[in-house]
Amino acid sequence: MYIARFCILIHMLGGIQIYQFIRFGSTLFIFWVLSRIFSIEQIGITEKNLLIANFVTFFWLQAIQTHFLKKNTYSYNHYASFILLISTFASVSILLCSFWNSGYVFSGLYVLFYPFGTLLEMYWIGQKKSKSLIRYSIFFYGTWVMVVTLTAYLSHSLWAVYAAWIGILVIRMIFCVIYIPFDFVKLHRSFFNSLSWLMLTFLVAGSAEYIDGFLVDFLFNKEILAQFRYGAREIPIFTIMANSLSLWITQSIAHSKKEKLNEVLHKVKHRSSQYLVISVSISILLICISTPVYGYVYGSQYIQSSFVFDIMLLLVVSRFIFANSILLGLGLDKIQFMITCIELFVNVLFSIIGAYFWGMYGVAMATVVAYLIEKMMLATYLYRKKQIKPTFYVSIPFVFISYLLLLSVLWVKYSYFVF
Repeated sequence: MYIARFCILIHMLGGIQIYQFIRFGSTLFIFWVLSRIFSIEQIGITEKNLLIANFVTFFWLQAIQTHFLKKNTYSYNHYASFILLISTFASVSILLCSFWNSGYVFSGLYVLFYPFGTLLEMYWIGQKKSKSLIRYSIFFYGTWVMVVTLTAYLSHSLWAVYAAWIGILVIRMIFCVIYIPFDFVKLHRSFFNSLSWLMLTFLVAGSAEYIDGFLVDFLFNKEILAQFRYGAREIPIFTIMANSLSLWITQSIAHSKKEKLNEVLHKVKHRSSQYLVISVSISILLICISTPVYGYVYGSQYIQSSFVFDIMLLLVVSRFIFANSILLGLGLDKIQFMITCIELFVNVLFSIIGAYFWGMYGVAMATVVAYLIEKMMLATYLYRKKQIKPTFYVSIPFVFISYLLLLSVLWVKYSYFVF
């Protein structure tokens, strides 16, 4: 059953999704290698550095990608110039902080060179060259895995790993500059204005993951941070499916006429139900095997990470309720922003309370609850203000049964097999 559904899933994936799968899969492999060579405290330090770098870049890169697919007003050169401007400014700011903490050197250089991957991705998406994107991903991420793995095994030095990591990003930057033509253009206020609400929305919507990491680091120690981050790291296939479908929904609704909206929503409901069935099936299997797998793959110190991982698998249901994508497609960026602000506040509040009572597991539970509350608020707004019922774009019985199945499996596992 699982093999058949996985084959259906592979059939659904396009060039962009295959690229994303290779990218996420390579990242998981790298962190497996690092966990087998370095102590859990050293892994915690690395996670903290990456936490800073990703927090500084994630929201504006996501906003640019969404804006690029959603609008045809601006050229590729506008986005390239904006990325280079922001990444340089952010990198210099972090590097200045390295005078107080040398660990920020890696974070600053990462912020400077990492966004070039987004430029490559956007260029090939715009040119509809999915094969080029796949070939690039195989070559680049294959080289990254090989170089970082060999460096880690031969040197047993975190700084050597950081140097190798940055070196690969520099090579990608050179490739981008040489291979892909773009000219620096003057960025007008209208360009910044059209991006501002998207950036703010993604900043608020995605901050919870990073705030949770900073909160765990502040309240506990680097060992707990490493365990939490290894458990909270999502399976690539879920993220790829949700993100690809979300981008498709946003683009389809933005370009559809009013009389065709119900037809698009029906397709959203059908596709999201397909993806949800596959994701929940995989999640049930993962819950059953996560504890021994974490112990075998990462080591006994990461057994606690599997508990966080199991809790975070509940997010998979909420991810396939695409009320937020519909709002973005309708151009209601400000409403999305206000609702995500409320979700962020709820998440932080619940995370603090959860951390007090249940440690890092409470932080994971708070994330699941807050994310579901956000989806409910978005769906309520669409229904009351736009007369778009949740039943138009999501199968309520599927969602209810999915939560019931996942919670039942978790209850059985932790009642009879773990404790």
